[in-house]
Amino acid sequence: MSAFSKYFILTVLIGTFVYSCKPDEPIEPTPEDSRDKITGTWKCEETSQVFGSTTFTVNISKSSDSSKVLIDNFYNLSAGKKVYAILNNLTLSIPSQTVANDGHIITGNGTLTSNYKTINFSYSANDGSGDLDNVTAIYTKQ
Repeated sequence: MSAFSKYFILTVLIGTFVYSCKPDEPIEPTPEDSRDKITGTWKCEETSQVFGSTTFTVNISKSSDSSKVLIDNFYNLSAGKKVYAILNNLTLSIPSQTVANDGHIITGNGTLTSNYKTINFSYSANDGSGDLDNVTAIYTKQ
């Protein structure tokens, strides 16, 4: 084998080793969807000016809009009647909206604790009669 062949083979081998030692492209982490932290079943302890104190269960799910969540059985209106809220950091904003197939107009806001286990809500509900029900509620993650 000639000297040229030896150097050529040696160069190819060294080139292969150098190329194979190149670090992989960094894997970009998938951005976390903060809505995942609050989806699921919650116990609601609600205090209403009209109905007094009640306890019931609600379910929070993600909306197709990446900034919103859906709260099923909000204001104890029954399963299937949902209100949407906009999640921004630890704040949930409930813009004025009419609950479908019900007619209640709901508006308010909530604050999440930093461990995402409790939400403190303050909202109002109007059933269309003109009487406004001011409500506070504490949601506890189940």
